[in-house]
Amino acid sequence: MISYAHLTKKLLYCYVKQLCLVRGLKLGVFISNYMCKKETLDRLKGVEIGIFFVQNGVYHAIFGSEILKKDAEFFVLKEDILTRGLSEDKVKENIKVIDYNDLVDLILKYEKLIWM
Repeated sequence: MISYAHLTKKLLYCYVKQLCLVRGLKLGVFISNYMCKKETLDRLKGVEIGIFFVQNGVYHAIFGSEILKKDAEFFVLKEDILTRGLSEDKVKENIKVIDYNDLVDLILKYEKLIWM
């Protein structure tokens, strides 16, 4: 019997593999958990990649991770930082703190959006 977690991981891999075939797009990637790895993101190919740290993904912006080595633009949602009792001052300097209004403007910049 296949577990839900295994099935989810397999579906995500297939989706990311499909995105790899589409080159030349501007990709917006939402990262909502701290378990996301750089290896997963390395499969994504695009002219421009924007990474949005939301929900528990904000821990990447505060505590750092290897994801920040990716050649991309990084954003973190201010409301999600504050909701977790964290401070904006702790955000790594290469990450732009944005609010919901900024988020709406920024997602229009990208041709394809994915959630991880």
